[in-house]
Amino acid sequence: MGTKGKKVLILGNGFDLAHGLPTRYSDFLEFCSRLEVIFTYRVDGKYEDIYKVNFLDGWKISDSIKDMLYVAFKERDIKKTFNDNGIKQTSIFAINKSVQEIHDCLTKNIWYDYLNSLYKENKMKGENWIDFESEVRYIIHIVDQNATRLSQAFDEVAYKMDCDLLDDEKWDCFCNKLNNNWMKITGKTENYRNSIKDFREKSFTDLE
Repeated sequence: MGTKGKKVLILGNGFDLAHGLPTRYSDFLEFCSRLEVIFTYRVDGKYEDIYKVNFLDGWKISDSIKDMLYVAFKERDIKKTFNDNGIKQTSIFAINKSVQEIHDCLTKNIWYDYLNSLYKENKMKGENWIDFESEVRYIIHIVDQNATRLSQAFDEVAYKMDCDLLDDEKWDCFCNKLNNNWMKITGKTENYRNSIKDFREKSFTDLE
């Protein structure tokens, strides 16, 4: 096939940033934190303007992105029901399917919770996407160093490591996220104890 008159455009790493596109991991986390407000903000009234002022105005991002989030907040589907004990429960859903899908991926996602905490506390190393992978690899390395086999119960490893002796704020932060999220959703039966293998598989799924 002839190539005369044809041009090949080769894009190097950093091309997006050089053109001002919001593609850093910090942009991603800032976006997610504002998206999550849609599913957690007060629902006993209309708060569109408060959401706009508190979370969108002043955010250095494309107006199209802010407009999309604002519309998603304004068009929330709010359902109020009662459980078997007669306690009122409120569930929020997004009409925008993409917004709902992102929320579903973030819900009870230990890596999002962990990395977001590191970012907010300025403990993240670097500012590139590969630094996400480094933080995940670091935690898994700590677990592997203290485990003897894949079938070993994860809580035997995770909660017997002394964070003070490790002098590791990141491991302490990760353990706190485990208490609230990961350990609750991976058990196969009531008495099942998550293994190191379970931890590895769930970590990979959440990371993906």
